[in-house]
Amino acid sequence: MRRDKSSGNRSSRTTMVFKAEGGLKTLSRVIRSWLKEIWSYGTGKAGLVLLAFFIFMAILALITLPPDYRYIWNQPKYWQDYPQLAPPSWVRLLGEEKAEHRIYVFTKPTRVTTDSFRIFKYTAYYNLDVNDYPQDIVVKLIKVRVPHTGPTSAPIILRVNVRRPDGVELKVVDTTLYLSSNATYAYVKEPLMMGIDRNLVVSEVSLKLLKGSTQTALNPVIAINYVFSKL
Repeated sequence: MRRDKSSGNRSSRTTMVFKAEGGLKTLSRVIRSWLKEIWSYGTGKAGLVLLAFFIFMAILALITLPPDYRYIWNQPKYWQDYPQLAPPSWVRLLGEEKAEHRIYVFTKPTRVTTDSFRIFKYTAYYNLDVNDYPQDIVVKLIKVRVPHTGPTSAPIILRVNVRRPDGVELKVVDTTLYLSSNATYAYVKEPLMMGIDRNLVVSEVSLKLLKGSTQTALNPVIAINYVFSKL
């Protein structure tokens, strides 16, 4: 009796497997028939290509993006190194002539001079390889130390200049940093972010034009190697 029951169970299970396999084959034939029917139309081909592209991008995003990407997306500090007016760097892959996005990190000045006050100079060379200008410049200062001289703090003058190969030099940032009376160091925990002062640039260009300079056409073809200097 047990053998018969066991044999019956095996037979029942085998029948169920055959039915499942038959169902999968039927489903596969139906899907192939649908795809063949959709592919026979031009709009259907376009739709299937788009569907395959979206599936590929979704899989690629799961593989390449970090797990905490949704939190990074809403964190302004994560994106503060990227100028607001500059387009994303991947637009260059689409053939757009946009200036390349570059980040320069300095741990020490390129030159230090001492006269009546000390000058720390940081110089970065930028290769402008397209017929376009950089849309924005952002200066980020970390752990800036503003020393005290008696009851007051010694001001720090921050200037950012852009010099073209033809000798034209523009001032894009000009500001003074002061320390509050109850602090020893300024901007240690929170970095100081400053973008390009467009009004200052316009006034600089206007002043050079009024002086009759012949080198202020601002032709990007001439100005290939820009020099970004920070005093």
